[in-house]
Amino acid sequence: MESDSLPCSLHREHSKDTTISACVWKLRRYGRFLPEGNVSNIICAWKIFESSESAGQLELNILGSGHLLGSQGHGLMVRLYENTQDLASDQ
Repeated sequence: MESDSLPCSLHREHSKDTTISACVWKLRRYGRFLPEGNVSNIICAWKIFESSESAGQLELNILGSGHLLGSQGHGLMVRLYENTQDLASDQ
């Protein structure tokens, strides 16, 4: 099977492992769900990011550790929180 027929770009120069852990997907659009408020009064919203020349290409990477990494240009799209207290204090 040729790498062109795979759903992602394999980075063989970095690793001889050609499993899914070396995959990168280029995205046109990325959305993140942003619930706000307490349990009884939840307001739901989506934050949408789009690939562009000025902001950079959106990419989704599966790292060797199995983690998903979303990025745009040189920045990360997702902050990983240690616990929900970090999430509440960040807003």
